[in-house]
Formats: sequence, C-alpha cells, structure tokens
Amino acid sequence: IFSNKNTHKYNIMKIAICGGTISGATLARTLSSSSLGSNVVPFSIELHSCLHDPARSKPHPLCEYEPLSFLISENAEPGIKEEVNRWVGKELIQQCITRGENENADDNSKNFSPSPRMGFYDSKTNLLSLEQENSCNLRYQPRRGFFSLIDRLLEDLPTSKSESCDLVRISKDQLIALERNPRKHPSKDKDPKNDNQKRKQQQHQPDHQWFLRDASDNRHGPYDLVLFAYDANPRSARKASFKQLLETALPTSSEIIKSLSRTVSASAMTAIVAFPKEKENQRQKNKNDNSKSDNIPFDSVRFEGVPALQFATRNRSGDAASHRGMRFNFEKEDVWTLVATPEWSHEARKSHKNKWNKKEVGKDIVTAFAKSLSGFYNNEDTVKLMVEQHRSVVPTFHWQGSSSITRTAPDTDAFSFDAEAGIGFCGDVFGGQGVEGAIRSAIELAQHVHLYQKETSSAISPSSLSRLPVDKTAWTFRSHNDHPDRHDTNSIVGEFTGRHEPRDGLDHTWPTAVDIANGKVVESADSLAKYRKRNNNVSNSNRSSTRGTSRTADSSSNNNSNSNNRNRTQRKKQHDKSNRNGASGNSTNNKERSTNHTEGSSQNQRPPR
Repeated sequence: IFSNKNTHKYNIMKIAICGGTISGATLARTLSSSSLGSNVVPFSIELHSCLHDPARSKPHPLCEYEPLSFLISENAEPGIKEEVNRWVGKELIQQCITRGENENADDNSKNFSPSPRMGFYDSKTNLLSLEQENSCNLRYQPRRGFFSLIDRLLEDLPTSKSESCDLVRISKDQLIALERNPRKHPSKDKDPKNDNQKRKQQQHQPDHQWFLRDASDNRHGPYDLVLFAYDANPRSARKASFKQLLETALPTSSEIIKSLSRTVSASAMTAIVAFPKEKENQRQKNKNDNSKSDNIPFDSVRFEGVPALQFATRNRSGDAASHRGMRFNFEKEDVWTLVATPEWSHEARKSHKNKWNKKEVGKDIVTAFAKSLSGFYNNEDTVKLMVEQHRSVVPTFHWQGSSSITRTAPDTDAFSFDAEAGIGFCGDVFGGQGVEGAIRSAIELAQHVHLYQKETSSAISPSSLSRLPVDKTAWTFRSHNDHPDRHDTNSIVGEFTGRHEPRDGLDHTWPTAVDIANGKVVESADSLAKYRKRNNNVSNSNRSSTRGTSRTADSSSNNNSNSNNRNRTQRKKQHDKSNRNGASGNSTNNKERSTNHTEGSSQNQRPPR
C-alpha cells in the first residue's frame, strides 16, 4: 500500500513492459515520471528488454533494422518534441544540418551533425538529384546508431526507490510465455502449517495477475498489467517474439490479438551488397573518375518508376552494423541496402512459400541500382563494374516486414488496451512508422494507464477503460500526407502488401489474428510451431541479452569459435591416439568410435558451426 500527499491509499500496481524498443523505453520513462502530476502514484515497473524468437537464433541485418536518421515533423505533438529534445540534451542524438547551416552552429556543434544526403531518382527524366526537405521538419541522427541509442535510453531509466518500490528494473532474460497465475490446490503434505502458508501466498496472488516465463523456465511476476512495445522502424525486437507471448496467453489475449490483426506490413525483395572502395592513392589518381560506388554523393536514394528499386540506403559502420549481425571492412567496402518495390517483388515471388532464385533476383536489383547511377556519372561502364564487383553481405532476402503500411486513424487512440485482461500494446505500428509514431503511441498508452489506475479504485467497470481498435474504421493506410519522411522504409506506402493474399486490411502473415478478427473462437495457437521444432526451442544463445532480440555478441561469437576449436583439437587428439594403438586394439576402438558417433549424433553433441 502506498499513501500519497493527499492521504489516499492505493495498491502499488506492478507492471511488466515487454520490448527493449524506442516505444518501450519511452513508455517506461513516462510511466515512472512525475510529469503527469504530483499526485500520481509511482508504479513498480519491470522492463523485459530481451524477447525470444523461435524462428531465428542469430541476428539478421533486416530482422534487426535501423535507418540512417529520423524525421520529426513540424506538427508533432509537444510531448514528442520534448522527448526528442531530452535526447539531444543528453547528447544521444544530433540534429542534422546542411553545410551552410553548419557554419552558424559552431557554438554548439556537438549537438549537430551533417545531414545525410537524400537523393531522388526519376526514371522519366533519368535524373538523380538532391532532394530538399522542408526546414520546418527536423531530422536527427543517433550518434552511434539506433540500437546504441536504445541501450542508452534503457540505462537512463530511473532506478531509484520510492516507498520500497523500484521505479524501473531491467530484466535481460529471454521470454517465451505469458501465463496467468495458476490457482493450485492445497498441498498433499500432511503438515497443516505448510498448507496454511501456501493458502496465504495464493491469497496475495489473485487469478487476474500475470507471470512471464523465460527460456530457462524461470517465472517473473506477478504483474497486474503486461504492456508490449513493438516498433517496425527502428526494429530492435521481432514481431515473432510478440506473437509467441500473446498466443501463449490465449484465449484471454484474444482482444489484443484482434486489434493487432490490422497492423499490416509489406513484403519486398532486399539485397544488402558491398562495393569495393578505392585506396587513397587510387582515389587521388582517379579523383575525376566517378565510376566507383564510394563516390556516390548520396547516403539514401528513393526511386520513382524503377520497379526493381523502391529505395537504397548506405549502411553505417561500427555499432550500427555490428548490432545487426553485419561484418564488413568499412575502410575497404561501401555497403548498401537495396529494396525493391512490393509490386516487383510479388512478380519475382508470389508467396513466401514459393521457391525463387536468390542470386538472379539480387543481381537484377543491383543492376537497376547501377543503371540509375549511370546517367549521373555519364559513364556506362559504371553499370558493368558495379554488377561485376559487388559482394552479397547476406543472401538476397524476401523481407516480409519491410514496411508497416497501416496506422490507427487520426481520431483513434494510438495504442491497444484490454482493461479486463490487463494487457496493453503500443508502438509505431499504431502511431505511424518511425520514431515519432513510436513516442506518440508510448505516451498515449502511459497516460491511459495512469487513468486506468485512478479509475479502477472507483466503481467504474474495467471494461469501460478498454481501448481496442478492432474495427476497420479505426485504421488507415499510412501515406506521405501523414508524415513528411519519404525516405528509407517510409517510402513504401499504399495498400499492396507484395503478397498473394486477400486485400481485406488484415495481417495474413499471422493466421491466428485473422481467425480471431473473422469471429473464430481460438482457445490456443502456436503460429511458430514449425520453427520451434526446428530450433528445439533453445534460447537465442548467439545474441546478447540487452534489448529485444537484437544485438550480436562478439564475446558470444568468440566463445562459440573457441569452443569449436577446442572440440576439433580434442577430436584430432582422439584420432591420433587411436592410430597409435595396435591392430587388435584398432578393431575394438573402431567399433567403440562407431557406437559413440551414433550416440553423439542422436544427442546433437557436436557444437554448432
């Protein structure tokens, strides 16, 4: 029980936030902040920054994705601008300015960085030009990439205590299930004292509370509310992880899943390729030769009228690349992410189940990129050189979640909240793809949770406090009229998903959500069962437990490599020892080795490569 200055008494509300994302960090900070009023009772908040994805155990440059920068529109709400200005003040991000503006920013240059060069290519004119943005819209860039920004935001959360209540505690255990508090029967133990103790414990753990179970089968909780925070861009947690948790809570989580059934994303073919850079002496010698990719005077390009290209963006080195599982030599290679239009991608592959030629698709995308640059260089040899010299950083990928193409309507709350179930969901999939939408959604959900806590102490029915955007009218397709950022994944707008599926505004990549939206009663589901069986439901051991299901762990990779080396050395020693044995011993040893090999294979004892 907590007493505030007005002497009213409240139960401390225990809240779990799932997702180390922009929206998750903003939600935690806003809930724990006193900015919503001095009479607000603090919460006990636990932010679970690491979720488990049974589909992929390794980091991937597109499953963990970040753009070069983000744009805050002139019409953004004051709370959004205040949050972004707080990041600037803490030197987490820098405002992007043009070269002319840079001369006037010397007094406070640490808060400014050169603006990424945004290009626009129009196939009708065959011109590649610098795109001018409205100066009233401010563009920002994280100092060390978005994933490092999220790490810093999590570290910056308040952890001081108030009335023996931790404001925010960070947990890095990989979560696999969301469960109700199981009402257990009294123990069969004959000792009545034990039964009384268990009854008292159960009285303090009501049925409506939640528990979260991690990959090590440990339970976290109990919680009064469980709030999820998923962002499509930047994507530091995977949607599959959220699907897994919500499906384990069926049928109680049905209404939340139903509200998520209209968070639709588009699919697009994507190639991440590296072009060789010139050495310094070659650059000086060929300074007038613009046939090399590192001379491309743009960092991001959006395309109009090029079916095989929607946008292209240069990848940052350092943390921005390593957190996404990319390994390349920045000094020697210029790495670009090339994304095709959903329409062209659909022609290349009608369904994610169909077979396709990754190399040919990737080559077509690179060729289209090189051709768009040939007019700028006025050099046809550029096309041939770029196609011949490029290297695939990862195999060409059919990116199912390349862009979130829906958002809640302007007159609809930018979040989902089921008061009776005690589950909420926020993120840029509600507020509009990008940082601005993520912050908007998180702030709105935090404000509603404060209202929920206040109103539940009165006689108001919990159901009246639910906010569930389940109707078709509560959603709209995202357009450039909603937000002025036209680059990177934000360039993909419209109703077409790039998949052969019904155009009914539902997310057909999640059959469970579609079934519930169409009125089917779903008691249980496991959309990721085939992946779970493939990976034996193991934890993502190759990924460090800091945020979402992202960030590659160099130490973990080194440990795996060292483990492989040790095992190879041990096997070699055993082989050499066997060769030194006599002929009579060899036959016996061979038989034993054959037996051991069979047993080892059945138990998967060989370390993964």
